[in-house]
Amino acid sequence: MNSTKFVFAIATISMQLFQLQWQDVATNVLLAQTPIVLRDLSLIRDKSIVAFDQHSIRLSDGSELGWDAVLKAELEPNEAKAFDNNVQQIGLPLFRLKSRISNGDWDGAGEIAIPVFTSSFLKQPMSTSVDLRDSDQQKAIDHEYLICLAAMKSFLNDGRRVEALVPFVRASILQPKIGDDVRLFVGSAAIPSQDAENLFSRELVPIWFDHSGLTSLSTQLAESGTSTELAQSIGLRLYLASIQIELGRPDEGLQSIQTLDFPESSEFNAWRSILDARRHQTLNKPRKALSILDSEIKKMSGSAGLAALFLQGTNLADIPNATDSENAKSLLTLIRIPALYGDEQPALAAAAIFQAAEIAELRKRDSDSQKLRDELLRRYPRTYHGRLEQEKRLGHEGPNLE
Repeated sequence: MNSTKFVFAIATISMQLFQLQWQDVATNVLLAQTPIVLRDLSLIRDKSIVAFDQHSIRLSDGSELGWDAVLKAELEPNEAKAFDNNVQQIGLPLFRLKSRISNGDWDGAGEIAIPVFTSSFLKQPMSTSVDLRDSDQQKAIDHEYLICLAAMKSFLNDGRRVEALVPFVRASILQPKIGDDVRLFVGSAAIPSQDAENLFSRELVPIWFDHSGLTSLSTQLAESGTSTELAQSIGLRLYLASIQIELGRPDEGLQSIQTLDFPESSEFNAWRSILDARRHQTLNKPRKALSILDSEIKKMSGSAGLAALFLQGTNLADIPNATDSENAKSLLTLIRIPALYGDEQPALAAAAIFQAAEIAELRKRDSDSQKLRDELLRRYPRTYHGRLEQEKRLGHEGPNLE
């Protein structure tokens, strides 16, 4: 990733800030008896500011401060305006972002991160090539990583799974390169290392419920996959294949993963069968899809096992003139999903409850359908299907979340 293109201003993106170089400060611009006030209200009295740029502040002993650490410092008028501008436009948003991340407030962090991500990072090509020769580039990487991580988690919390995928990929690429202080700061909120390495998130299994946004997402991922270092990413190719299938190009989608080398025992090998089953489902061949799933489902675990259960339940419901046994199995299969995966996979759990409610209603089991819908709103109100149910009760069309 070309680090010179990183966005360093965390809230108000100013091209003038991007162009700044180290701004040397005369040794006497920091008033002799005026301390540097940090945001934790501690004071630095024994050092002066000698230079600053959009990344950090250099002190007289050679150390550096991040803009998010500084509350104020009194400089001479010719330096004070640029300095104060950086404190407000760079330091304050970054301080707020870090504060909300440290408190686990991903919705609040997203309010800061998402506008920056969508206006700037989303337009940049993805690459695994990053030059870490100086501290400025390291700070840029750390800042973008926090923005992408916060955007991803906020999108997921809000049921916007399609929008969460690109920030997930970008954060995964950057995660191995972040500084130790950022790694320690993020802690357990970091993307699991295996997910980051494979560019495949178990929070974002490639089953899509609403197609709005999929076309642009396909373009973004395809463009990122043209780089040599990403072209053979199993996770990225699986996501692309799943999106092609949902966009009505099922054969093209499956072909895109046929040449990949899947380890025989890996979860990714199971995903090839799952996507093949989904391909047949979109072609209105539920029995063919079920035959694929039935031969493989016992071998599947984790996110693949969850996806297989979901497709098994929905394909059973799609069978024309289904038997009472098939109808019952469809409901039972879907209801198992929130019981087994409800906490770790709320989006698919909500989808399963919603589909089960729809099936029960078609089978004239209105009482069961209502109980399922009430459970959906109680447990998963912020998911796509939770909001879909809310809109349905209000008599409107479903929400455009993805």
